[in-house]
Amino acid sequence: MVIDNLLGPTNHEHLSKLLTYGAGTNAKAAILVATEFADEYLKALE
Repeated sequence: MVIDNLLGPTNHEHLSKLLTYGAGTNAKAAILVATEFADEYLKALE
């Protein structure tokens, strides 16, 4: 499992790091914690 959190809205840097770390560690789950989620990031995480 990989977890990334940020004290603000989602952004490309955090989403790409989360996906890269997840793939590199064969994580079964990825969790992104943020104060706001833009629609395009929610769609990418579905």
